[in-house]
Amino acid sequence: MRDSLRSKFAIRRLSAREQNFRGELPVKELKRLGELLWDDSGMLEYRLAFSIGANDFVCVLGELRGFLMLQCQRSLKPFAWPLATRVRTILVASEMEEQRTDEQDDVRMCPNGEVTILDLIEDEVLLALPVVAVNSQATMPENPAAEPNANQRSTAFSVLKSWRRK
Repeated sequence: MRDSLRSKFAIRRLSAREQNFRGELPVKELKRLGELLWDDSGMLEYRLAFSIGANDFVCVLGELRGFLMLQCQRSLKPFAWPLATRVRTILVASEMEEQRTDEQDDVRMCPNGEVTILDLIEDEVLLALPVVAVNSQATMPENPAAEPNANQRSTAFSVLKSWRRK
């Protein structure tokens, strides 16, 4: 099944067949999320259904669920962020098609009228990520500006002096 997620599909063929994709996907398969995550552990559950919508557009409806390990920007510690997003996207093959869509529609351009399901899932996850990841149960460190221990303190001159000795 994972191989089919990497395959390119003609969007018109998917919608004409009312093709459905459902399953679980390891987070580590979503390569573009790399540096945005604390780690790539876990699984995402996906459900996508392709159909022909209004004005003869190819529509994708579905949902993505799972947990992503993010770094809390308040505590700087990892936490499991719950991903639960609905997918409602119109797929178009050309700019002419895109111009016929409404402004409020979520439109994705598919070069040559083809789409990779894995890329579609990855795009939706990227769009769902918070701008600033904050764990609602996290607290600020007690004294984040506390000076380091005397043993750990060093000045630029002491560092240069130690280099000179080498």
